[in-house]
Amino acid sequence: MRASARPARLITLAVGFLWLAACAPASPTAAPDTGRITADQVEVQADQVTLRGTTSLPDEACLFTQLTAGGMLIPDWPTDCVHPTGGAWQVSVALGQRGQPPALNPTTAYQFHIWLRDQPAVAALLAFDLAGPPTPR
Repeated sequence: MRASARPARLITLAVGFLWLAACAPASPTAAPDTGRITADQVEVQADQVTLRGTTSLPDEACLFTQLTAGGMLIPDWPTDCVHPTGGAWQVSVALGQRGQPPALNPTTAYQFHIWLRDQPAVAALLAFDLAGPPTPR
């Protein structure tokens, strides 16, 4: 092979490689970060439950929530958007009155779900009960 043909062949190979790389489908792991939600605090009073957590989502994000007991939805749980503020979110729900969810049962295990509207994969789950830790004897 002539010495002058080598650079032309290397340029052709480099251009071909770049063309293949540009036409290759995007890697599924290269998806942009769509945000995170954590649910890590629950406070239960006789007439109210408050749940809190953090998120990397912007303040205008719309988060939906639901509470289940034994796999069943708690009736009358609110369906309003919860909007984070400065990386934190909180939802407080009155309990036990007409048009509100019933008071929580101390012997029941609950699961609180929170997710980003239209992106259910951006979600968090918090399992809790009211029994508390065992008392030492």
